[in-house]
Formats: sequence, structure tokens, C-alpha cells
Amino acid sequence: MMSAGDAESEVVIEAAYILLKPVSDDKTGTISTQVYVPGRRKEKTRQFLNRLEESALILSENAEDLTSSAVGQTMERPISAPAITDYLKKNKRQVLLLLEENPRQWPLIRQFFKPLINIVDKAQAVRQIS
Repeated sequence: MMSAGDAESEVVIEAAYILLKPVSDDKTGTISTQVYVPGRRKEKTRQFLNRLEESALILSENAEDLTSSAVGQTMERPISAPAITDYLKKNKRQVLLLLEENPRQWPLIRQFFKPLINIVDKAQAVRQIS
């Protein structure tokens, strides 16, 4: 519950409406509390796209195909091909926004990585219909 009396008073948010999430650090075993911060999802999506691009660069330097499976296995923390596709679909809005805001970033995955190409193509098809 939020209340704001007059213009000079403070905004009050009751503790019951604050969402804290316990997070454990795998490296140290420490458990901390994380507060949801707007914009954080966009930053995580940016980092994910950066990781995809880094893996794609490694594969292209070795003249290998940029398949989801190969890109996922090349990542610092390997992930499966379905996990990549699932992440991109779940974060489609942020992905499309980041691609639009940064037209020169992630050139390899924009041009050759099918899961990303599919999301962009579907979004463009929807725009044309609208």
C-alpha cells in the first residue's frame, strides 16, 4: 500500500509490498537478498546477447556453423540450444528493443544466428500486418 499525504510529505511503501528474493552466490556459498530493479531485465538481456556474439565470433573464427547447439556449447557457461531459444522468446521485447537501439552491435548473430533471425522476422511480419 502506498500513500502520499500532501505534496511535502514522504511517499510510504509498506513492507508487505516490497518483494525481496534470496539469491545464493555459487562461488562463495553466500546468500544475499536481491531487490527487483526496473531495467535490470534489459541489462541481463544485453549481457546475454553479448555472450551469444562472443560465442559466435569464436565459432566463425574456427569456420564452424552458428547453430544454437554450437553457440550454446561455446559459451563460458554452456547452455542447451532449447534454452537459448526459450530465453530469446521470453525476452523478445527487450531483445527487439536492444537491437533497434544498437543497430551496429551483435553483427554476427543478427546475420547468421537463426533463433535471433526468427524473432526479428516474426516481429517484422507482425508490423507489416498491423
